[in-house]
Amino acid sequence: MCARRYLCGALAAKVDALCVGPGTEVDVSVGLMMSTAAIDKINVHLADALAKAATRVTKTRRLPAQYGDPVVLTGA
Repeated sequence: MCARRYLCGALAAKVDALCVGPGTEVDVSVGLMMSTAAIDKINVHLADALAKAATRVTKTRRLPAQYGDPVVLTGA
């Protein structure tokens, strides 16, 4: 396995392990975004990268509206 693939896999595993939720909870690593406009902007950038042949290497999470899904892309 090449070093790049190994590093991307290791990074993706760390990002997938992040706990997303209210910042007041003990085990939470990533809290909510400032606004739904920020989430929309993230989603536009993500969709653009994927349309330009980027590959998502992290799992997709179903999150409440004000939370951003942590993501790692390759080939962007």
